[in-house]
Amino acid sequence: MGRMYCCCICDLPEAKYIEFPEPDCGKYTKLGLAQAAAAHSFLGNVRVLNLLTGITEENSWWTSDKASHTAYALGRSKLSFIAFVLSRFELSRTVPRIQVDGLLRDDFAEYYVSGQLVHAQCVSILCKMLDQAERQWTYTGIALNVFENQLVLPVEMPGRRHHHSSSTAAIPRSSDSGFWDLDDAGSKAAVVPVPSSSTPYWFTQPVDHFGSNSNTWQQQYLVNYTFYKAGGPIYLTTPGESPVGNQYIDGTHFTVLAKATNGLLVTIEHRFFGQSNPMPDLSGASLKYLTIENVLEDFASFARSAKDNPQSVFSIPVNCKSKIIFGGGSYSGNIAAWMRARYPDLIQGAWASSAIVYGRLQYYQFDQSYGRHLEALGCAQSFSQAISDADNILLSEDASAISDLQSRFGLPTTLGVRDTAGLLAALSTTYSMQAVSSTIDYVDKSVCSFFRNKTATPLEAYIASVNSVIQQNGMNQQSLVQMGDSSIGIDNYALGQVGRVWYYMACTWNGNWQIAPPSNTGLSPYRSQLLDLDYFEPNCQNKFGDSIKIPVDVQAYNSKWFDILQGASNIYYTSGSLDIWRDSTVAASTGNLLKNSPGSTIVLIQGATHVQDLRAETPDDLDSVKKARQTGDALVAKWLKL
Repeated sequence: MGRMYCCCICDLPEAKYIEFPEPDCGKYTKLGLAQAAAAHSFLGNVRVLNLLTGITEENSWWTSDKASHTAYALGRSKLSFIAFVLSRFELSRTVPRIQVDGLLRDDFAEYYVSGQLVHAQCVSILCKMLDQAERQWTYTGIALNVFENQLVLPVEMPGRRHHHSSSTAAIPRSSDSGFWDLDDAGSKAAVVPVPSSSTPYWFTQPVDHFGSNSNTWQQQYLVNYTFYKAGGPIYLTTPGESPVGNQYIDGTHFTVLAKATNGLLVTIEHRFFGQSNPMPDLSGASLKYLTIENVLEDFASFARSAKDNPQSVFSIPVNCKSKIIFGGGSYSGNIAAWMRARYPDLIQGAWASSAIVYGRLQYYQFDQSYGRHLEALGCAQSFSQAISDADNILLSEDASAISDLQSRFGLPTTLGVRDTAGLLAALSTTYSMQAVSSTIDYVDKSVCSFFRNKTATPLEAYIASVNSVIQQNGMNQQSLVQMGDSSIGIDNYALGQVGRVWYYMACTWNGNWQIAPPSNTGLSPYRSQLLDLDYFEPNCQNKFGDSIKIPVDVQAYNSKWFDILQGASNIYYTSGSLDIWRDSTVAASTGNLLKNSPGSTIVLIQGATHVQDLRAETPDDLDSVKKARQTGDALVAKWLKL
């Protein structure tokens, strides 16, 4: 990196002040305009980007008698600035110069960044440009970023070209993978990579947006800038109940959408997951700040900054008032739909895949969805029989028979019968949410294939299936105890426990306890009858204190958070016909649960499982999944034009 020269030039000629509205931002900024004679030499033209104090100081513009160099600078921090270079041209040329209309029209508005003028004491950056002997390059609409003495030229700005006269050498082309970094000689340009999508950023949030706790915390987010061009949308996602990772912006269908629409991708970590923790522990007293209202306002606060003050959250110039599409799958799909319904002024549209928006206290439909998948594969009846056969032993109170059954399954014999039943349910549905393709169905491979062994009883096939899952996932007795013993961690308040936070949400939000079907339903069981509300609900108070009311008021939850979706527009709901969570989505097996959704679209993807439409595309994707993506892409394109 070459040297940069800094000085302070405040005594410029008398300036003329004008006012003009920021494009699409609804604010007004006063700019100082001045013309100054400057030393000019073809052997090394010096350009001054003068960043001055506030709106009252002299100017951020200058022209020379030979050529004109116009710059507008905005502060991003004390040591980090974004400077926009409008053009360098011969004075005789008829191109927009220091004209308000010119700035607001094609030559400048596209690259305008919202925000306040620099609040610093007469900061100036002296830069040696790429001008060399006999070279008269013209820079049109090029954006320069000045970051702590580093001058970098962004990759390919849309709608703009680098011009040079036919008699001169060509200007160095922008890199496909980064910024040009100009050295002090002005003759070479090295590549400074675009910030990696795994680079963490942090956004300040209050602990409680609506209460008296005004303390703040840092929310982590990642950004993929690869495809962004000025005017492109922002695709906002969250991993929901998982720690944030760049796979959420590098390897989903939204990555494809961003590439097609010149978009920018952002994934934001959910409060109390990963490293985004408003409180120092996961006690009930801390988790009381885990409310749906606070969660949504976290994302809304970020969205407001991305729209109104993008330089505060992004490392490259991003248009103010960019349109935001919120997307997510499963619980993250809830957030996407809720964000559009609650903040339609911020969120242009939402893609909610397998969104589990409808709460059910006794969610026996969970396994009924699984049963439909097993039935499609031809093993539902045998699997249900195996569940009943295992229950006969677990309910027998014969300690020896129970211990023998646990051993045959490869499970710890220290577990109680209810925890054994719960662990078996978890293991047998391990692959229930894996994508079904045209070449493989993991439920068939991990479950039904064992029931096709004509020499094995249903219980023996069930045991073989569970043994295979344990082996394939490298589980041992210790990990199985951790997975199955419901008493573990009751008094462990340490951060980083995904299961504990998720349990709190079930206890206080929407239940969705995955139980066996009540006997009066006449439905086939696909999990043990030992798994009922009495298995799940007591741990709500055991883990989080007596202030937790049981049962959770699911009716109140649905009245507020499901009904908010009634009538909401620009939401694309998708659900797989084999999705184990289908009956908590709007496309339930009993029919469409949304009775008033004229502005939204609901698609049931035949043969698909959980969030299959938003996964990375593969050649073996089902035709129904491809069609669902095409429908979503068309809707997004439509929303972006509104």
